[in-house]
Amino acid sequence: KEAVAILRNMIQDESFFKLTSKEVNERLWEEIIHKLEIDSKEFFSCVYVRLIGRPQGPRLPQFLLEIGSEKLTQLL
Repeated sequence: KEAVAILRNMIQDESFFKLTSKEVNERLWEEIIHKLEIDSKEFFSCVYVRLIGRPQGPRLPQFLLEIGSEKLTQLL
């Protein structure tokens, strides 16, 4: 899925993990959800399924920052 590919590219940049959760959230909305004109629930659900095997989970921006680049790369 193109949205997951964009997210994967985002997390490859070390500066991503220096962002606040609010800034991560803004980037997810601006660079993925709005840009691709996709349903936000579908996007978040897809990412959660890849990360934790369930369609819902903790607040995604903070969760991404806590997991870290290496683990996210493996899971996505």
